[in-house]
Amino acid sequence: MALKATSKDAEGILFVFRALGYDHLRTRAVADHVLVEAGPLDAPLSAIRLCKLSADNWRVDIKFGKRWTRTPNIGPRGNMAAAICDLFDRSPGGGTSGSRY
Repeated sequence: MALKATSKDAEGILFVFRALGYDHLRTRAVADHVLVEAGPLDAPLSAIRLCKLSADNWRVDIKFGKRWTRTPNIGPRGNMAAAICDLFDRSPGGGTSGSRY
């Protein structure tokens, strides 16, 4: 059973993004997951979320169309945040890159 994600969880993921130079990404805790957002504040793009499975384990989900798809990627919050960084541009406009989309 998933646990509730907190604003502290979102801040921890954001800290990893900032440390890796992904200043255009934002995070927001919603229910049992943390949404990773890019793009304009009034029309954010959410293509990735991290779901809190336990105190130490998080799963990466990817949005395809209008549906969220679970991935087999499970691990500590910081590791999962670092692992998804390659899916996003470093451009200020946000967006995604990579063959996974």
